Amino acid sequence: MKKTLHVANVAVMIHTFRFQLLLALQRKGYEIHIAGASTNPDLIADFEKAGFIFHEIPIERGLNITNAIKCTLMMRKLIKKHKFDIVHTNTPTGGMIGRMGAYLGGQKKIYHTTAGFYFHENMSPKKYKFYSGIEKYLAKKTHILFSPNKEDIATCHKLNIKPKDEIVYCGPSGVKLDRYNISEKENSRTQLCKELKLTEDTFIIGSVGRLVWEKGFKEFIDTMALINKTNKKTVAVCVGRGPQDQEILDYAKLKEVSNIIFVGFTREVPRYLLGFDLFLFPSHREGFPIATLEAMAAETPVVAFDIRGCRESIVEGETGYIVPFKDTMTMHKRVVELIDDSDLLFKMGIQGRQRVIDNFTKVHHVEKQLPYY
Repeated sequence: MKKTLHVANVAVMIHTFRFQLLLALQRKGYEIHIAGASTNPDLIADFEKAGFIFHEIPIERGLNITNAIKCTLMMRKLIKKHKFDIVHTNTPTGGMIGRMGAYLGGQKKIYHTTAGFYFHENMSPKKYKFYSGIEKYLAKKTHILFSPNKEDIATCHKLNIKPKDEIVYCGPSGVKLDRYNISEKENSRTQLCKELKLTEDTFIIGSVGRLVWEKGFKEFIDTMALINKTNKKTVAVCVGRGPQDQEILDYAKLKEVSNIIFVGFTREVPRYLLGFDLFLFPSHREGFPIATLEAMAAETPVVAFDIRGCRESIVEGETGYIVPFKDTMTMHKRVVELIDDSDLLFKMGIQGRQRVIDNFTKVHHVEKQLPYY
């Protein structure tokens, strides 16, 4: 039986973004192996139920040299033992450790799906050169490089990272449309207002994601502070948690912003997205944000910063708005426009969902990668 190993820094990444691809490969006759850090026993149980084999490799987020060396050697040992037909790595850290371990282990076929290159246009020139240099080195050991966005493909050609025939557009990991039942949108909003003790005429601005500064929470809070001065019936609801959540909550208190509700972690993200009127996404760096696609699948328009990935998911003026990077004044202006124009808000919601249906489902993502197996 053919065997393939899929690597990411944490198991949840494979579970959330690659599960459908693994099932398709299993149907194609592959024995599926997964390697990464197991942070949730329930996810490992899901893998085992599906017939996948999980290998614990305690990869840490970020660039920890000691951990990277240790995990690279573990990966090399795993690859030498199992002799996989294909090793497919994911995420920046998982991709670095996985590809080096595979190369050192004599792996003949190495694929990598980026989550968007770690280097980007808003990074300092020094950091850009450092991280692009790492990718150029790793790309020489990668047989096929899958990119979720088209901008990184252009960057690959510009920086001579990879030949055209070795880099493939696979699109984002996509959305499962059946999670977003539009007939429940009105009811979801009513229930959300009840739970959060909001009046029905409150305009709800949503956010879903890890609570870290890189996701733009300073700009999110600054925008809500501006909105609070002129639109008293507007509330932001932030879903998620993260290592910097207390710092972010403290900043909201410092700015005396009272129109933000932090609800923490929930497994009911679709219900929240269906209940939001607008999705605000001031992230600083993305490869291709699934959060914007999920909001659009819920017929919730998106206002986001002009960054890689957002430029590809959002159609300016049709499914939402793209505003200049870190420009909270313009972000505030665009949000207020949509608060004041319910017809435009409704139209953008419908067009956003149709865009996801046409381009960004999980089926699209899987179909673009299967031919290379």
